[in-house]
Amino acid sequence: MIQAILEIIPEIRKVRWTEVFIRFFLLYIFIQMEFLTPFQRVIQPEELWQYKYPKSGDYVSAKWLFGFIIPFPMVFLTLIYLVKRDKADFMAGNLAYSLAVGLNGFITDCMKITVGRPRPDFYWRCFPNDDYNAAMNCTNPNLRDVLQGRKSFPSGHASFAFLAFGFIAFYFMGKLKVFNEDGRGSGTRLSFCLAPLMIAVLIAISRTCDYHHHYTDVLVGSFIGLAIAYLCYRQYYPSFESKLCNIPYPRRSNQVEKRKESKETKNEKKVSQPSGSDSETKALL
Repeated sequence: MIQAILEIIPEIRKVRWTEVFIRFFLLYIFIQMEFLTPFQRVIQPEELWQYKYPKSGDYVSAKWLFGFIIPFPMVFLTLIYLVKRDKADFMAGNLAYSLAVGLNGFITDCMKITVGRPRPDFYWRCFPNDDYNAAMNCTNPNLRDVLQGRKSFPSGHASFAFLAFGFIAFYFMGKLKVFNEDGRGSGTRLSFCLAPLMIAVLIAISRTCDYHHHYTDVLVGSFIGLAIAYLCYRQYYPSFESKLCNIPYPRRSNQVEKRKESKETKNEKKVSQPSGSDSETKALL
């Protein structure tokens, strides 16, 4: 195991600084947006019933989301690497997924803050003692709880769940060649690849069962996560219909190194080859 880790360190060092920067930048923006005040959307009296569902705990808590669901694909890719020792696949998978996490967090939180849709239990977040007033001046001293109540659309749990398990599903589809000539027509392979998505579906549905999201929040969040997972996966892996769909694209840093090596060998050949005047002089002698 230690040997496998030592072998991958040189590959990690080859990653371009711009690739590292964009991932940390997106992560930083995502964390900062978590503490921003969302748009204060006006709630009309006739629509107040939509936000009076009972306040309850999370079926899938934020600790589970950030501590297990989001890191799970990276742990999975690491276990695959320890078994297969495929450095190219390990790097491509982690680069694709880490980019997807940053993009998903940025897009989801940006929409949450911009839309400012109240959650189904917003009334009880705003008026925990049922002391409603027409001006909607919240009486809850816990300001963070009130602000979180205005971040319903889209669902972050749904987007990250479909991002994580959707990425694993796409990874399996490529490795098992589900949609190309070699693997097409196998219901077993397809079912195996779709299985991770069922976990994402259950997590998304749970957000409506604990009254933390409307069903439209969950639908849009699920679409965002799945779309970003696919786009980032395709940045590093070929189409599912390709015969080489199980092999990642060559990394750009490796391609640059190969080009430099080819140029150096060409220059060496040119230097080693005698010029026309030298060959004529040798012939006369």
